Amino acid sequence: MLIPAVTYLAVRCPSCGRLQGKMLSLFACSGGREAVIDCGCHAPLLTYGTRDGKSFWLRTRCIMCEGQHLVQVGRHEFWSAAVIPIYCETMGLEIGFVGPKSRVKEATRRQERSLYELVQDLGFCDYFYNPDVMYRVLQYLHHLALTGNLYCHCGNNDIEVEIFPDHLELHCPECEASGAVMAESKEDLLAVRKIGEIELIGRGFRCRRFSGTRGRPGHSSRK
Repeated sequence: MLIPAVTYLAVRCPSCGRLQGKMLSLFACSGGREAVIDCGCHAPLLTYGTRDGKSFWLRTRCIMCEGQHLVQVGRHEFWSAAVIPIYCETMGLEIGFVGPKSRVKEATRRQERSLYELVQDLGFCDYFYNPDVMYRVLQYLHHLALTGNLYCHCGNNDIEVEIFPDHLELHCPECEASGAVMAESKEDLLAVRKIGEIELIGRGFRCRRFSGTRGRPGHSSRK
């Protein structure tokens, strides 16, 4: 069986947020060497290698949780025609794909369409200052709600979201608590992705970051 010597990776850089496409070479990690791939912004993106030539590993930095994720697969699987998704186990979301270039690009297009269709179905097309940031903040807040990490101090978990061009208003229909989440810039997105839990309190909210500490988010709440 002929094993390809190259495969393709698509993953978003946690430093600049851009989707990066990189070719991975079988020969770059020959002899037990660890291959290092940087983003176009020069930030470290991933490393990959093998110890025995039979199984391969890939370690990438995560834009969602800012941690690192490890993928370990056999040689035939890693360099095959199949697409291997890279998951953020903390968020339960796909953050990248490895496989043949055409199939990986199709997988990333489907992922991008799902984000776009979510907002398009709500009737917002050219409404946002930064649509890509807004789509991703919405997706992240949706994940927090599904995992029980978006709630009000009064005990209500059914939080309403009102969408504006540059931010989202979170509102509790039970006690009228509310708070704003900015969604206009890359910095807003990075700040939101550091939050693991949101609790509405009056005219604002507390958040638990991934470090386990509580505090206000990076942007002040609006009334």
